[in-house]
Amino acid sequence: MDDLVGDGPQRYYQRKVAQTNPSVATKALACKLCKAVWHVWNDQTEYDPVRVFGPQPQSTSGRAAGSQERVCPSGTDLIGSCSPSP
Repeated sequence: MDDLVGDGPQRYYQRKVAQTNPSVATKALACKLCKAVWHVWNDQTEYDPVRVFGPQPQSTSGRAAGSQERVCPSGTDLIGSCSPSP
C-alpha cells in the first residue's frame, strides 16, 4: 500500500501545517484527496500519486540552496499540485 500512496500526502500535510494550522491542513489534504478520487472515477483512470502530489523529492546535491524546481509532465496537473518553474 505504501508503494501506491508514497509519502506525498504526509509531505503535503506537513507543508500545510507549517503554513497554517493542523485543522486547515487536514481539510486541505482531504479536499485534495477527494478531488483525486473524483478524477479517478470520472475519467476511469488509475490513481497516480505523482499527478496528485508531484514527484518525490530528490537529493539536493547539485542544486542551489532554496531551489525548488518542480517537474510536471505535460497535462498532469489534476488539481493544481504542479506549477511551472519560474
